[in-house]
Amino acid sequence: MRWAVVIAILSCAAPFSARAQDTAREDVGPQESLLEDARLAPVRDRLASSIDAARREDLPAEWLLDKVAEGLSKRVPSPRIAAAVETLLDRIRVADGMVRPALVGQPARRTRLLRAAVDALAAGAPREPLGRLIRDVARGDRAHAADRVHEALTTVAELAERQFGGPAAVEATLEAHRRGERPSDLLRRARRIGRDPPGGRDGALRQLGRRGDPRSGVDVHGAGRDHGRDENPGRGHR
Repeated sequence: MRWAVVIAILSCAAPFSARAQDTAREDVGPQESLLEDARLAPVRDRLASSIDAARREDLPAEWLLDKVAEGLSKRVPSPRIAAAVETLLDRIRVADGMVRPALVGQPARRTRLLRAAVDALAAGAPREPLGRLIRDVARGDRAHAADRVHEALTTVAELAERQFGGPAAVEATLEAHRRGERPSDLLRRARRIGRDPPGGRDGALRQLGRRGDPRSGVDVHGAGRDHGRDENPGRGHR
């Protein structure tokens, strides 16, 4: 009788065990499935460590996974993929600390601001001046602080992508803000700066930020692409 009971218990437990294993397989998330790619074997632990760290710190780990997927699709060597992921994680951490002054009472806008700040950093904006710009722009009306900061950050990134230096882009945006000019208006007028004005393009941009008039080297050719529509922040394996 005793053996019959034991056999009955084991027979009941077996289906539960099988279902548990099936559930465990279903619970494997995009991180595990993506990192199982054989090309990532040499750096799998590095990638898993970065992604786990992002999740622990309540940072968007999906951006790191997107970076991995991007690297694989472009056949980037695995060490470069791991380095790009670590660089992006560092930028996200820095950006998270920067945008906090603009998020008081508006936590729902965190992801949007994080993306804009990461893009500005990736475009070459120096950390300390960018942080100063964010703090300065966030002052005043708290209800619209996040919107103002987002506009300033996307302006910096677009200026940098239009071949202005990152430091000059931050400085001009800050000076324009202090004069009461919207960053988007600065960007619109900066598109008219010529390719080789006296004192260089960065000098003309800084002057535009300070005075609102570059006074020289202005033409109507402002080639460049709009920024801030990329789903993958910090793009490129920099």
